[in-house]
Amino acid sequence: MTPKEVLTNAIDQHLRSNLEAEGFSFSESQLKFKKKSDSGFTHEIGFRGSKTNTANYLVNFEVWFNTYSAKYKKWWKDNFPEIPIIGGGYLPKTDLSAFEGMNRDLQPTFGYDFMKLEHSIIMNDIWENYKNHAKKYFGLHDAWEYIVNNENINSFLKIDALIFCNKPKEALELAEEKYKKYLDHYGSEENMKGAKQTFSIIKSRLNYLKS
Repeated sequence: MTPKEVLTNAIDQHLRSNLEAEGFSFSESQLKFKKKSDSGFTHEIGFRGSKTNTANYLVNFEVWFNTYSAKYKKWWKDNFPEIPIIGGGYLPKTDLSAFEGMNRDLQPTFGYDFMKLEHSIIMNDIWENYKNHAKKYFGLHDAWEYIVNNENINSFLKIDALIFCNKPKEALELAEEKYKKYLDHYGSEENMKGAKQTFSIIKSRLNYLKS
């Protein structure tokens, strides 16, 4: 079997029914589980294979948990076309507290090794990590209001969340605060180097809210 067939067979036998009971649907072509929330967010559990995967020799896949918003992507592109959208519509992972303590013992290097481990063990590990960690992460990113109220999120995402919650005054105040903080710390935009991208996003939100 090809690496993809090995993975999908393991999912069908040991994981699919559990996640479908949670409201997820599986796309075999994309190797993703997806669940759309009432607020419009799409929570995803995806599988990415190693570039060196070879049938009957190397079958390694890592699992990632993300939240996507088509509405957020469109809003960004419509209002800030000059700034590349961070994550392509996937929400930045600025709060990883839900993943603290997540078991990674079966992933010493790149993801799970399907040639060395029993598939039932791998799928059970993914299921346990979903129940104990990813489910909480998805819950914290299930509505813009939750992001606004999350004290662990303190970036341009919080500004955007305030905008989507129709709180322009609070969004403007936070954007001004962040803008000033960056300039006070770096002195000028030319000195920001790696931080310049985030600053340009904050600056764009400031101009947007003042227009």
